[in-house]
Amino acid sequence: MDNSVNKKADKAVETKTKATGAKARARPSRAAAKPEELLVGKWFHTRREGRIRFQGRIDAHVGAGYYLVQLFDWVVGDPSVKRVSSIMDMEDWDFYNSSEEMNEAWEYEEGHKSDIEMQVD
Repeated sequence: MDNSVNKKADKAVETKTKATGAKARARPSRAAAKPEELLVGKWFHTRREGRIRFQGRIDAHVGAGYYLVQLFDWVVGDPSVKRVSSIMDMEDWDFYNSSEEMNEAWEYEEGHKSDIEMQVD
């Protein structure tokens, strides 16, 4: 939304508040997240040849299409290393809103693969 519209709305609330003596209520911020920040905080799986390879979280947008990512150990789940990844590298990544959602996706995929392998045998 145009910033001048926000200023006009704020002025109208201020004028109405002075006239009625009522307290102004805080308006929610209308500023949306910047597109490059939409991935920050998301959890992910990377893939190689269709299989899940790494798991992690996007910690920060560091500029010009690059993100700082935290990878997590598969065995204990502790943070392992941080890397800078390009948005272009993320084309085949799966993104999740939480670590629980990411873990459920992994468990489902691994369990589903086991079921298929058992049916083939």
